[in-house]
Amino acid sequence: MKAKIFLARGMSRLFFAILYILDIFITYCITGDILYTVIGAAAILVSLAIQMGISLIALKAHSLRNATSSDASYLQSCMDEVMRRSTSVGRKHKIHLWIADNESLNCYTVGNNIVVNKSLLRLGDSSMIEACLAHELSHVLNCDWYFSALMTLNIFVTMCSLSLFLFGMGVALVLIMVILFSIIFSAWAGFAVGTMIGKVLKFFSKLITSIFYYTTKAFSAFLCRRQEFEADRYAAILGYSFAIINIIHLIEQHERHSIQTSWIEELLNDHPSAYRRIAHIERLEAKLSEIEHINQNRNVILYENPFD
Repeated sequence: MKAKIFLARGMSRLFFAILYILDIFITYCITGDILYTVIGAAAILVSLAIQMGISLIALKAHSLRNATSSDASYLQSCMDEVMRRSTSVGRKHKIHLWIADNESLNCYTVGNNIVVNKSLLRLGDSSMIEACLAHELSHVLNCDWYFSALMTLNIFVTMCSLSLFLFGMGVALVLIMVILFSIIFSAWAGFAVGTMIGKVLKFFSKLITSIFYYTTKAFSAFLCRRQEFEADRYAAILGYSFAIINIIHLIEQHERHSIQTSWIEELLNDHPSAYRRIAHIERLEAKLSEIEHINQNRNVILYENPFD
């Protein structure tokens, strides 16, 4: 079990390091200068910090110092219990807690910050809140948000660069064909051919960018779903299996009432289906119970009669 935790912890960090090094290498290939490469590497980190700030602002999050004393103490006590259990399995990290004024029953990871919606606190069930915090704590420990944010940044920059490149190539090709047909035939023929070629190029450029976008998003979604399964695994290891299942059922019921969610909540929420998550947790709980049963049998000391 510890090996699987280590694998999950290293996955996002490994992909983040590979993607970051690749970005630095591409920057050097484009600029050919060490100074500009260093500036580009620093700019990537600054962009991640900006994404973090924008996410917290868009979620309408405020720190515990600006929250009511009852909400702050209640949330902090839940976090302390989760950290106590996490420390017992050898993993500890400094976490910053935030409370958001949102209606959905959810909480989010933004860097080393955990944002809890106020509606989740209103449930009054500490075990469910602790289960959600344990789930998000796994994302923090595994650096999942940093990889997802860097992936989003790369998708945005690549899409902009690819769009500008295709636009420039398309404009140049259309102008060449318009001038060529205008010289050979007439201005109207050049205009008609240019219009037709422009529409064809627009279709193919849109097709290429769509293929790139959805392929990258599919790869990112696959990794994000693996992160969610590993986060559920960690919460189950801390003893929150049934609480996670209960909160998943509760969230599913609330989603049926079509609660309005913001764009940033939709962006940060990339969970697998409730059915798959519950089935995964139940299998894990059965495995944990089996391991616990084996360990208990090993610790049983047979009674020996001293008079035999």
